[in-house]
Amino acid sequence: LKRKYISSEEVYKTHLYNLTRDIANNLSLDPIKEYAETRGWTPKLLSKYNIGALSNYAKFLEAMKPKYPEKVLRAVGLISNSISLFEENRIIFTLHDPKGRPIGFTGRTLESGETKRKYVNSSNSSIFKKSNILYNLHRAKNVLNKNKFNTLYIVEGQADVISLASHDIFSAVAISGTSFTDN
Repeated sequence: LKRKYISSEEVYKTHLYNLTRDIANNLSLDPIKEYAETRGWTPKLLSKYNIGALSNYAKFLEAMKPKYPEKVLRAVGLISNSISLFEENRIIFTLHDPKGRPIGFTGRTLESGETKRKYVNSSNSSIFKKSNILYNLHRAKNVLNKNKFNTLYIVEGQADVISLASHDIFSAVAISGTSFTDN
């Protein structure tokens, strides 16, 4: 039996994919319920798009520490030099690659005022580069291919995509505060 060599970079990427999936699967609607209701977003829609918040950040972080190296926890944003985007009062949008794999997160503050940044993202990593991501691309492509629609809507942010989806428009992507480049 020949053993396949797996590089440290591949192990790191696997950890990143697994941790982002663990976070996406543990997002709860309870902390964002009121905000979602004011936007007209249903629990079913939020669940489909992996949107929510960590109900108990400290408990979740403690559960993840034995599973993943600190470097991975930092890359995804669970651990930060300041306050993690997951422990603040934020709605968390899961970002996916074109294949539909969770690769990062955007957290939008639920607090009004200018006291903190409105949006905070996962750090760039070997699986996530914010400037290379169109939010909801994997779903929009499927809708366009399956239903033979010929309109792709490009909007500013994740909330715009979800608002359109709440009105049965599923072929939208968001640039999420990045500028258009050749990529």
